[in-house]
Amino acid sequence: MSISFKTTLSVSADKARRHLAAVLLLGLLLPGAGLQAGGQETTAPVRGPADIFADIGLAWQAADEQALANLVHPEGLRVHGGRNDARITHYSPSQAFYYFKNLFRTHPTVSFTFERHQQNAEAERTRAMTLWTYRTGNDPDVQEDRLVLVLSSVKGLWRLSEIQTISTQ
Repeated sequence: MSISFKTTLSVSADKARRHLAAVLLLGLLLPGAGLQAGGQETTAPVRGPADIFADIGLAWQAADEQALANLVHPEGLRVHGGRNDARITHYSPSQAFYYFKNLFRTHPTVSFTFERHQQNAEAERTRAMTLWTYRTGNDPDVQEDRLVLVLSSVKGLWRLSEIQTISTQ
């Protein structure tokens, strides 16, 4: 296991949303994308955990609940409660859309920074530590939480399976 990058995503939510949409649609718009000569389908390039963490970072910064829900593990998403909250809630992929929608509506993101993540594509699970800065309600002060994001491999695809909140205050 190795610890990797520290990246700050500090683009506007609108710009991040446009960039994410462009990246996701690029394969659909390129003529012959996914085809070899003769029209035979090719295998999509393998996307490792770092790629999925990058997608999550862009989607989180853009408050793109659909992009995040699309990255949820088929067996669902476990969310460990935050400050003084010992609850663990399980969301199906379709329920995760509404979880993220409500989260971003009540806690607008100011910044979302990856502090480190594991680089072990051979494991069944890998983790990343992030720092999420956000506002709550009409409070002008920002709040910070560290989030541990867990990806699990399912049939060679990495998907978000768990979010654990670690309060910084």
